[in-house]
Amino acid sequence: MKALIETGFADEKTAGKALAVLKSAVPEAEDGDDAESLSRASLRVERQGKQLLCEVTAKDFTALRARVTSLFRDLRIVYDAEAVVRESKGK
Repeated sequence: MKALIETGFADEKTAGKALAVLKSAVPEAEDGDDAESLSRASLRVERQGKQLLCEVTAKDFTALRARVTSLFRDLRIVYDAEAVVRESKGK
């Protein structure tokens, strides 16, 4: 089973930072290379300009849903942190 998720950022620099965060938070997230598989699910993340392309591969639906949920949680943290930084620069 596979899920493809594409998300955009304000600029390439921010997308690069998000990629670095995901790679450090998720050991199996590789930049464009084949993902090293954990027990049931793996994540591959690639940056294309201002976009992050995330590919989750899993052996079953439960593992796919769990990995996608974790990815969304990690992305939410990145977006929230970016909003705080943007807000603090605006003041």
